[in-house]
Parts: sequence; C-alpha cells; structure tokens
Amino acid sequence: MFCIDKPYVSEFFKATVRDKAIPLVGTDIDQKMNLYSDTNIITEERVIEIIKQLDNPTIYTTSENYYHWISKHLHFSDIPEKIELFKNK
Repeated sequence: MFCIDKPYVSEFFKATVRDKAIPLVGTDIDQKMNLYSDTNIITEERVIEIIKQLDNPTIYTTSENYYHWISKHLHFSDIPEKIELFKNK
C-alpha cells in the first residue's frame, strides 16, 4: 500500500495507483492531492487492521513527512523503529 503526502504527487503516480488498483491510505491529505476517481483508497482504520494481520507489512510513501502518521498509528508494529534506524544512520 502507498501513503501519499505533500508536497507533490505526479500525474504518473496517480494514474499508476488507479490503473493497478494499488491501495492508498485515506487521510485528509489525499483529498487535497486531486487523485483520479476510482483510486483504491482504504480507511486508516482498515490499514491498521491489515498491518496487524501481516507478518512483514510493506508500506511505501511519497514523502518522509508521512513518518508522523506511521509512528502515531502503527506504533504496535516494528515499522516506526525500522524507519528510525534508517533515518539515524
């Protein structure tokens, strides 16, 4: 799944996630990014449920600004710790 954030999301990215039905995390930000209709947006609550069920979840983001959301909502997983490891190398 992908998480998008400001400052920029390309038209190519928008078309690709829509055409491939790649799930995007639904937040206030995605509503401001002019995504194409029929983009596969899933709720934050559903994302949390999915992450809890996976042994090795994969999350991609368009901006490191998204770390705040990840650390706040996915604190039960080791994802925030792994991000910190890479950020503080």
